[in-house]
Amino acid sequence: MEANEQQEYIVALEGPAPFLDAVFETIDGHVDRTQEEYAEIITGVDALEAGDVDHDEQAALHLFVLGEVDPEEARELIGLALDRIADENNMVLARQSVQMSFEEETGEEL
Repeated sequence: MEANEQQEYIVALEGPAPFLDAVFETIDGHVDRTQEEYAEIITGVDALEAGDVDHDEQAALHLFVLGEVDPEEARELIGLALDRIADENNMVLARQSVQMSFEEETGEEL
């Protein structure tokens, strides 16, 4: 087993608070219940902005993605996962407002 297999990187999501709340609950519930990755690559989720959820308010989440997954593949799989969560929660319009960006967790280059 390579040491790199356990490393993760962060994907930041910004968008409407109600939708990102649904994303958090869905992913966190799945990972806690099954002890497996969501959408085969997401190992966890962390809320960045807390407080009262207002339907006009923006929020941010961090998704923790398996380190060996290529960022292009991760972008596609995360997009599909967000589409599925949006469909399940009747939040397709809110889904369209979500911005995704990749962040470096450490200063190390791959």
